Amino acid sequence: MLPHPQELPVIDKAPLCASERKMLRQRALLLSVALWAFMMVLIWYIGTIAGSGRVAPSQLWALRAFWMASRFALGWLIFLALERVVSRSAVNPLAALVGLVTVFGVLHTILNTVLFAWLAQVEVDSGSIVSASFYWLHFQLAWGILIYTLVMGARAKAEREARSRAQREAQGAQLEALKFQVHPHFLFNTLGAVSSLIGEGRYAKAEEAVRKLAVFLRNGLRRDAHDDVSLTQELADLEVYLAIERIRFEGRFDFTIELDDTVADASIPSFLLQPLLENSVKYAVARSVEPVTIVLRARSEGSWIVIELVDDGPGPGGQTGLGTGERNVRSRLEARFGNDVQFETGGLGDGAGRTNGYRCYLRFPYEAHTA
Repeated sequence: MLPHPQELPVIDKAPLCASERKMLRQRALLLSVALWAFMMVLIWYIGTIAGSGRVAPSQLWALRAFWMASRFALGWLIFLALERVVSRSAVNPLAALVGLVTVFGVLHTILNTVLFAWLAQVEVDSGSIVSASFYWLHFQLAWGILIYTLVMGARAKAEREARSRAQREAQGAQLEALKFQVHPHFLFNTLGAVSSLIGEGRYAKAEEAVRKLAVFLRNGLRRDAHDDVSLTQELADLEVYLAIERIRFEGRFDFTIELDDTVADASIPSFLLQPLLENSVKYAVARSVEPVTIVLRARSEGSWIVIELVDDGPGPGGQTGLGTGERNVRSRLEARFGNDVQFETGGLGDGAGRTNGYRCYLRFPYEAHTA
């Protein structure tokens, strides 16, 4: 069973890479310095540290430096603790942050208040300490919320990128599986044709078929499952494939391309159309005693590209539903463009209730191919 790109592993607490962690810490450092430097200027301006002038200028500046350094160091420790909680702990990070900021912030305020009172040689009562603690707790919690937003924003970004990588890997696995369904099927048919040519003594034709097969497989195997090609390149690859089929069914079919120039550079998954063309050869050319005409049309419809492959062979007969090749094409389209695609197949009527020919219809978003 092929993996579906929507069936992704749960991405829980995706780890930050070294560069992301470094950038996050730099931003937290800059934010902390800016905030507490502003608070330092505010304290100096309103005179809450200068007090009544009882503290010597040298001691006052030393106290300011201690307040700033200790506040920054405490904030940095809280940031590292929050980083660890978010990455490895089951504890709610917001609750952990509020608890850490409240406990250590209050202790820091008490220490600074007592130290200032000792230097100013004034008494400080418990009410003043409680009031100062609540006053500074507002700023401390505001800083904590800013840091929390920064950390969780970085974490959310990492999880989105991890989920995106997981989705790309799932799509890659699916596309690889689909791709390797195509080549063995075609390879089996071609080698069977080469064997028949050798059995009939048509050695030159068999050698030519092998050379064409080598070109076709080389073009296919050198491309990654994620690779898109331009519609022009896709049609060129189809010509290589048809060169092999013309050796098998010499003179039994004509192939015509009607290409709108506006979609020549459209991006399309590589070898998307080959299974459909192979079906036309297998079910129209091989089963018909009359020459078969196969027409491929590509045109634009607004922001969409429409591709039709039509043959005038005997039709699908009693076959119902999609075959392996058609399911493969639809799955690759959905893996590449999501549900924003339309894929239809069916026999064509001759006006008298009989089927005469077969049609494949593809419609998907137009994207210009870039090399």
